Amino acid sequence: MTETHAMIYIETLGVGNNAPLFEIGVQLFNPMEDSLGDTMFLPVDIMDVMLKTGRCPQPEILQWWREQEYDPLGVGGVRIHLMPALHQLKMFFKSHEIDKVWANSPSFDLVIIEGHYKDMQMSPPPWTYKQELDYRTIRWRAELLGYQAPDTPPNHNALDYARLQAETLMEMLKL
Repeated sequence: MTETHAMIYIETLGVGNNAPLFEIGVQLFNPMEDSLGDTMFLPVDIMDVMLKTGRCPQPEILQWWREQEYDPLGVGGVRIHLMPALHQLKMFFKSHEIDKVWANSPSFDLVIIEGHYKDMQMSPPPWTYKQELDYRTIRWRAELLGYQAPDTPPNHNALDYARLQAETLMEMLKL
């Protein structure tokens, strides 16, 4: 059976459901075939997020990012305004006919993205609650069986985390 699953990971400048996002990473995969597929990386312009949604960075989270080797605010390249980023995400999902959507956890990553869609009056997001699955639950179960899941990828960005989680999930599903 061929299914297309999407692992979503976001980076935010806050905690809680009202956190402003600044990166969305998506790794497609097929757990039945143990294979990775296409990816999407959306580096979102945090100033645009703040202006369009009123979601503001939390000072303690900004400080935490300043202490990391990966500084998302200082990365070169073009950052995308929020509305085009959310539109690109919808088009990516539509073009790949996603069956299941994974996140660590859906009550954070997916809820925050859904909130940004709502803030931009672009609801609904490109998935339904019936498609949502929780990576953290599978990880917990695998660790009970003695599996040690890696915590962080070599680089600290949303796409690398999405890829690592998709790869790790496929390993854990074999247990």
